[in-house]
Amino acid sequence: MCGVPVLVSDSVGPAVVGLIRSRIVVPAWLLQESQGQQQYVIAHEQSHLKARDPLLVAIALMLLVAMPWSPLLWWQFHRLRCAIEVDCDARVLRGGGDVGEYCETLIQVGQNQSGYVGAVTAMSESRSFLERRIKIMLSKPQKWARASALALISVSVGMAAFAAQVTPPAVHAPSTKSAVTISPSLLEEYEGFYQVSDLSLITVTRKGNGLTVLPMGQAAVQGPIDVSPISNTEFLVPGLGATIEFVSGAENHAMTLIVHLNGRAVITASRVNQVTADQIREALAARIKDQKPFPGSDKAIRLMLSDSDSGVGMSPELAQIRADQQASMKKYLATLGPVQSYKFAGVTDFGWDSYNVQHKNGSEQILLLLNKNGVIVNALRHQ
Repeated sequence: MCGVPVLVSDSVGPAVVGLIRSRIVVPAWLLQESQGQQQYVIAHEQSHLKARDPLLVAIALMLLVAMPWSPLLWWQFHRLRCAIEVDCDARVLRGGGDVGEYCETLIQVGQNQSGYVGAVTAMSESRSFLERRIKIMLSKPQKWARASALALISVSVGMAAFAAQVTPPAVHAPSTKSAVTISPSLLEEYEGFYQVSDLSLITVTRKGNGLTVLPMGQAAVQGPIDVSPISNTEFLVPGLGATIEFVSGAENHAMTLIVHLNGRAVITASRVNQVTADQIREALAARIKDQKPFPGSDKAIRLMLSDSDSGVGMSPELAQIRADQQASMKKYLATLGPVQSYKFAGVTDFGWDSYNVQHKNGSEQILLLLNKNGVIVNALRHQ
């Protein structure tokens, strides 16, 4: 394409894949677009290659693997991916690209959003982030922009250093349990799909003497996780101090997956068939593409901002977590001050509603997951 060797995929791209031998992958629909749009896509991906962005993402992923318990690193990884794309846009435009035509190409890519691969540098991102990228390209640099950028870099380095010193939570599983071996037939019984919510799914596959767990639609835990058996029904999640328990129903067939953290069940997922699993995947993909808030989302965000202690409108699990964190939450909110405004920022890559909230003394982001009845089943908030 445009004189550059590419790989063509039905569902992935435009993106750069591979670390040792990086290659450009384009979706099949791009072959039917104009040569001008193809040139901008190729220029964007070649810019990633020249800047060695895939290596930067890989290094960041290594830090996440080493310290998956650090929410600060997860947040920084997301911000890093955003910064990489914004920087790439700037390089393409500095190379002589027309900002109007380039933005039109980004919009076209967003409208034909392909499959998302979280561990690669990809031109296709969520619509909310695409809007921010376009606004950045169309805006004029403000006074003191370089000084502000230098200050932010210094803060970022300091935060990374702090995160590197965070002591991982102790795993209380006895060391003797780590050597448990269970039969291959029992491992195969656990393989399958487990529904967490209308938009969230856990896929379990066998791997050696353990299992690989792949969450989908979860904000706090992403990517495949290898878990090892500590009994015939329990598996240890490395680095998190969490366990996964399988509860069997009739005929000794696993029907429920329960994730325990600090002795409490935080996720309960029921087993579903392949058809239901595909429907959940399609629903999540459609939601990310549409970028529309959940029905009742505005009511839910106002409930979160009211800091109600009653737990009304929340799942019992979330209400309990909120009650346990009441003291720290009040201190957190006291620092930010009263709410001045909030705005729906779009749907994240894991299907949650994202809100930007402005307080008197600062701002925060709130992520919400609602079920079909409008009940808040999960929520995250951070500055």
